[in-house]
Amino acid sequence: MLIVILFIAMFSPETAEAGLRKPAGCDFFTRANAEKILGSEVTWTGTDATGSDPKKWTCTFVSKTAADGRKVHFGLIKFGSEQAARDDFDSIVRSNTELKGFEKWSGIGEDAIVHTDGLLNSS
Repeated sequence: MLIVILFIAMFSPETAEAGLRKPAGCDFFTRANAEKILGSEVTWTGTDATGSDPKKWTCTFVSKTAADGRKVHFGLIKFGSEQAARDDFDSIVRSNTELKGFEKWSGIGEDAIVHTDGLLNSS
């Protein structure tokens, strides 16, 4: 299982929620990305936005061919302020830093983290 979390703080009133296709988490991460990670075709389930501040979308991609039920879980969170996003992100990093399979990803936005249980194939 792979969990990917990206934190995005959006402030501009021009960012219309109507412009986000639903479920936004699945559209943002894309089926193609999940298929590359899992190495097979996927099915997916996603949620519409929950909450108001922060607003959260989730998506789970499941391998169609893997007998072991490999999955990628993706979450997208919209905060009302940059500081709220930073505080939440830093809290998650602090609570997971010492856990096996946790790492910070560089070169993906300002901050990105990934946490895996180690069951992904390395191909």
